[in-house]
Amino acid sequence: MLTVAMPLLLSFIDISDMIIDYHC
Repeated sequence: MLTVAMPLLLSFIDISDMIIDYHC
């Protein structure tokens, strides 16, 4: 389960970083 959750978490962090960069 962790092996599936880790990439999802990392991709979610990347997306949120992109959203933050887009707003700033």
